[in-house]
Amino acid sequence: MDRSILDNQRKVKKYLEDQAINYDPGSPPHELRGLAKARMKRIRDQSMTPAAKKALIDNLSALSVADVNEMTARIRSNAETFDKHYTVTFAFEELPSEFVKLKHTNIKGGCKGLVVNGKCTNSRCNETTAGVYIYGFKSTISQLLDDSITLTVWCGDKAGISMFGCAASDFNDLDNNAVADKVESVIGVSMNAGLIVTYDPDKDDLFLCLYNVTKNNA
Repeated sequence: MDRSILDNQRKVKKYLEDQAINYDPGSPPHELRGLAKARMKRIRDQSMTPAAKKALIDNLSALSVADVNEMTARIRSNAETFDKHYTVTFAFEELPSEFVKLKHTNIKGGCKGLVVNGKCTNSRCNETTAGVYIYGFKSTISQLLDDSITLTVWCGDKAGISMFGCAASDFNDLDNNAVADKVESVIGVSMNAGLIVTYDPDKDDLFLCLYNVTKNNA
């Protein structure tokens, strides 16, 4: 649906004529715009499954990538201390080549040092440990229907498990082709996720983290 047509009265009239929609040339602009918008939605809905239509309605309260960019710019400009959760609708634009990390523990409050050669690399720990695999990676997400609008976000265990359908330890055991299949299945398709947004103005530290990532099934 090319909404730019709706912002130009000449384009609205041409669209109505192209669609063979009769209208009174003396009708006020908002009525002509309404006729054009109704036809656009009719055409859109003809190509949507019932599940996709339901997802569209369910996601009306979700933020877009553009919304998040505008919000974070305002937060930084106002130097606000910020810590809130949202729902965001997006597509994955870019994903990394490495998705899991071997950490000392995934327990809240526990040591999160990386494990290398069976030893925790946290200088305050240095324990010998087998460690546990957890998801931890950055990704680029984009605005639906406009991939020029992007945002970099962090993806932890709750994002990885929901995206790929398996624990990080199982993902780590996959061969390259199986990993490529899982990545391909989530790239460029409409997704929903929870989004944590925190900002510390003293450190100018903005943190964006996805969780509970699901597809909008069409």
